[in-house]
Amino acid sequence: MASGRLEGKVALVTGAASGFGRGIAEKFTKEGARVVVADLSEDAGKAAASELGGIFVKADVTKTSDWENLLSETLKAFGQLDIVVNNAGVTYPNKPTEDVTEKEFDLVFDVNVKSIYISVHVLLQKYFLKENRPGCFIQVASTAGIRPRPRLTWYNASKGAVITATKSLAVEYGPQQIRFNAVSPVVGSTGMTHLFLGKPDTEENRAGFVSTVPLGRPSTPADVANACCYLASEEAGFITGVNIEVDGGRCTRDIHQTNVARDIGQDAGCDSLHFQQYDESLSKDYRNYTIQASPPAGFAEFDQRFDSIIIEDGCSPAFDHGNTPSDGNATVYSQSLDATLPFDFRGSGFDWLDFDISNIHLPIDSQPSIEENVPPPASVYGVVPSTNPMPSLPALPKRQNVLPWPFEQGKESQPPRFPLPRLHDVLRESTQLSPGDQQTPVDCLVQLFSQQQLPSPKQVASRNLNSGVDLMNQLIDSYFSGFQIIQPIVHAPTWTIHECPTVLLAAMVCVGSALSTDPGSSEVSDAVGEFCASMITWLGVSDSANYSNISYLAALCLHQIYSLGSGNRHLYQNADRTRGVLIGSLRGLGLLNARLNIQDESADSNRAVVDQSNPYAEWKSWITRERDNRIAWASFEYDCSLCTLTNRRGAVDLSELPARLPCSESLWEAPSAHAWVALKFRCPPKAQGAKLSSVLKAAMAGKPVDEHVSMWGRRLCGQVIGRLLWDLKQLEALSTTDYFDLPSLFKAHQHSKTSLLRGLDSLLESMEQPCSTSDLVSYNISSLLCHYSHMYAADDIMDIVLYMVRKIVSHGPEKDKSVAVARRRLSAAMKADKKRTRRLLWHSGQIIAVANEFLVSAPCEIMRLFMAYIFVVAYVKYSPSSLRSRDGVYLRLDIHSRDMEQKKAVMQWIQTGGPVQIGSADDIFTEGSAALITRDAQSIFQRLGSWGLADKFAKILQSFENHNG
Repeated sequence: MASGRLEGKVALVTGAASGFGRGIAEKFTKEGARVVVADLSEDAGKAAASELGGIFVKADVTKTSDWENLLSETLKAFGQLDIVVNNAGVTYPNKPTEDVTEKEFDLVFDVNVKSIYISVHVLLQKYFLKENRPGCFIQVASTAGIRPRPRLTWYNASKGAVITATKSLAVEYGPQQIRFNAVSPVVGSTGMTHLFLGKPDTEENRAGFVSTVPLGRPSTPADVANACCYLASEEAGFITGVNIEVDGGRCTRDIHQTNVARDIGQDAGCDSLHFQQYDESLSKDYRNYTIQASPPAGFAEFDQRFDSIIIEDGCSPAFDHGNTPSDGNATVYSQSLDATLPFDFRGSGFDWLDFDISNIHLPIDSQPSIEENVPPPASVYGVVPSTNPMPSLPALPKRQNVLPWPFEQGKESQPPRFPLPRLHDVLRESTQLSPGDQQTPVDCLVQLFSQQQLPSPKQVASRNLNSGVDLMNQLIDSYFSGFQIIQPIVHAPTWTIHECPTVLLAAMVCVGSALSTDPGSSEVSDAVGEFCASMITWLGVSDSANYSNISYLAALCLHQIYSLGSGNRHLYQNADRTRGVLIGSLRGLGLLNARLNIQDESADSNRAVVDQSNPYAEWKSWITRERDNRIAWASFEYDCSLCTLTNRRGAVDLSELPARLPCSESLWEAPSAHAWVALKFRCPPKAQGAKLSSVLKAAMAGKPVDEHVSMWGRRLCGQVIGRLLWDLKQLEALSTTDYFDLPSLFKAHQHSKTSLLRGLDSLLESMEQPCSTSDLVSYNISSLLCHYSHMYAADDIMDIVLYMVRKIVSHGPEKDKSVAVARRRLSAAMKADKKRTRRLLWHSGQIIAVANEFLVSAPCEIMRLFMAYIFVVAYVKYSPSSLRSRDGVYLRLDIHSRDMEQKKAVMQWIQTGGPVQIGSADDIFTEGSAALITRDAQSIFQRLGSWGLADKFAKILQSFENHNG
């Protein structure tokens, strides 16, 4: 007869008089082991030991003395110990957590957790390590430690601790050949089952729970014993640190296989279904994963029914760290009406730039409106600017009006190719004008920029280029007044127009034309933008040394920022292609450089020592270093904008960012060398460029950021956190069954996402008292970034909204049916988690409030404002009736929630709902409110000057609001 799997082994099993412990003891005995039955129940324990041929030792597993006695009696009887099974455990009756007594809490943790601590402490120290013997510890945990059930919180926590401790012990004592593993049974029929159920353990009461187990039955002692036997046997000799789920597949089953519709079943046309108490015991975190990270279940597999699964997150509605309403993590999955349509609501690949919507015509004034009380500047254009300043460039062929989805790259079989004329050929054609020909200011501007330095005043006069000079001066002024406070990379105190390379001047003129409110500026912007793109390309190709020229790289950065906001697909695609040139060149100069934490931390490039014999030279040297650092940071911020607008990963790696943030603006704007020296002596180190790592650590820890850290520096830290959130979202997408099918990848980052959002809130809180216009710009951009990030993190609802927008605007063949399905899904998602939906509306309202207070004219901020209005319109049009309460005091969401009373009102509204006002809509649920809100958005977009992107987003929003499907 073959020997058993545990032949010659001695096993100690706690709680072995009944239940799982008795089953384990029986199995071990059958497999040849000699068993020590440890239990508090003397009669049952002796009976079990007698039947199994082992010994019984009465023991309270919460006492060290009893464990010492267990070891002594075991060695006295058998001379050895090989296997320890910590099976003893207790719970309290299923009840509200607030009703759990301290005595019950202590008992659960003493028996379930402390007993394992004592067993390890006694048995390792006094036997296994002392005798240098291998061993095997098996802890009986629970699926409650993996998928926590409500009303049993502290039991769940104790079992989670058991699982974690087991894994840690496995790592620590593996070298001594002592293995630690765990098994996690699902509820079975034991002496504690009635406590888990909160009702008598009957067939009928167990039925609701059993229906959630794919294999269709509860666990049995034999199931658990078989798993323990395997872990104790030599077959598992190379297995340590694992937790075997003995649950019939319950922990790994797809949520969509259950038919639970507690909140929206009747609205969707389903029969009333009962949400059994044991379905409530499903882990919220795990259920969120299975829905969000499994597109076939969540987005693509549709039943003919419209059954729905609703999971509420149970997060506290209180404000999070920055006194900002926190976001929850609830999610929703509801099946569609048509199983044949492969709808995917996820937002991957949404490119908000590369899309032609010229076929959409709206009754909107194409010229930007002039703000009240601000007199319009006099026109500087003597004649109508030419829209074709470069006759040598062939005309672009007409493109199709609509692509499959807004801003996706067109799949052209062979992209058109155009020869780039030499720069001096452009100059020759521009200057070969007959005396009777009238040169436009743009023609003159092209000639001015067709050499690497501006011509002398005498040459300007002789060639009749004065109108070009006047136009250039106007647009340069527009750049300094409107964009220098957004990206302060030019050192204004020492900058002169005649010493500035023309390629940088051309880029500054492009940005200035986009910010200009002068009539005709959009035509100038289009013409100069195309010319500047050709100029930058020509200079780089003709002389690769320009890739090491910081002025050239500054021009490249500015022109790419301009291209993002221009609304011109050709310019945007060119910028997208040349982004790698910019980032790669900065790496080549060492301005972006991966740091391996080996640099001398004591080295301080911002030293206070100044050469008093030549302060001007010292100042100029410092300006060069600081300018280079600022251009690197501006390029990173541009990279973040492109990432946000196109949903493609940024090119700059976070590990290669400059170690120090930009200095304070007061130091950067010092008007002279002597003023700079005086300020530098008095400025604290952080005002001269704080360490990026120290500011990030303070923000993530919720600590106050040093007051001397520049506002732009704080904003850049916010961009770093925003990039990390973007990366986490991509990891979530890759964790789905469409890619790697790694649930752990999703679950591992949920806490990190929450921490990053709180870090953003903390940073924003540190910026709430700006002292200058440039500070206000950084605060507003950071505020938009923060609120947008909260919306971005709620990817299920926002993805459905964006799916609807892309379908409606692109006029695809599946438009009507897919949009109708998405609309129902959106309403179901909103109803499933009303609190989270109201939080998203609040974040949208705060973005609008920031724009109303002080509008920052930059491409990425336009997009964030657009996203806020898109969600508000979707909320007004598609929110279910349960969110349309008009009871209570009206709350205006598009004003800042600064004082405590406002914050309390917002928190109360998030909890209970009520009537809401936004913009011109005194009640967002009255007829015509969506149109009023859209009109408000159009008004704001018109204020954004000549940025073509604003017009594009205005058209998309109007199309979405007009849709009646």
